[in-house]
Amino acid sequence: MNSIDHIIGFHCAPAIRGIKLSNLVSIPRDMNDQIQVVLTEYNKQYNTLGLFFFELCRCKERRLLLVFRKRQYRCGRCTARVPVL
Repeated sequence: MNSIDHIIGFHCAPAIRGIKLSNLVSIPRDMNDQIQVVLTEYNKQYNTLGLFFFELCRCKERRLLLVFRKRQYRCGRCTARVPVL
């Protein structure tokens, strides 16, 4: 397991397991070479299961990664179905 796998697994486990709809994690910029390969591989492997890995932004020091479940859920206050990205 490489260090990006460890960071994503540790910080995004609730979204990966389906407990939460999403998690946001900061990846250090020095892992730049690994991150794109990992995101491509994870999306290829998990998109069919409704789990997505998306880079929100990047700066000099880090990248923000959003791990989320693409599904619909019910709003707690009404009966409308709300689509989730």
